Amino acid sequence: MAKNTKSIFDFDVIKVMAGFTQLPGVDMEAFVADQRKIVAAFGAANWAAFEGGQKIFRRQAEMVQESLSGIVFGFSELATAATPADTATQAFLCKGAYEKVVSNGRELVDLMTKSYRATTAPIERRSGESLDELKVQADQFGT
Repeated sequence: MAKNTKSIFDFDVIKVMAGFTQLPGVDMEAFVADQRKIVAAFGAANWAAFEGGQKIFRRQAEMVQESLSGIVFGFSELATAATPADTATQAFLCKGAYEKVVSNGRELVDLMTKSYRATTAPIERRSGESLDELKVQADQFGT
């Protein structure tokens, strides 16, 4: 029994696309131009995702550095606490540190939301344009 040596990589896209040129009403130049626009939209989306990820990573690193310096300061204060007034000062410092963590969390969520919007915007825009172009082609084909 002969073994089939064909693989998925033997698929010839050019031959398949050549068949589309024989279909009535198919404008291959418009199809190729549309595909280029789609690829450009995904490229823009990938770049926006990359930039957004970098901004988030940089800000997280800054937050960690700020937190570490705050921890060092807090431990130095804790080591010198001797009176109840010092304990009250420490409680105030803990409250401030907690508020800072919450604020940093909100900031990261905002950065992630902005990054998501910047990433999806090119794809959403291109999707709308594609639908508009499809409608125009359908109207032309129907007349």
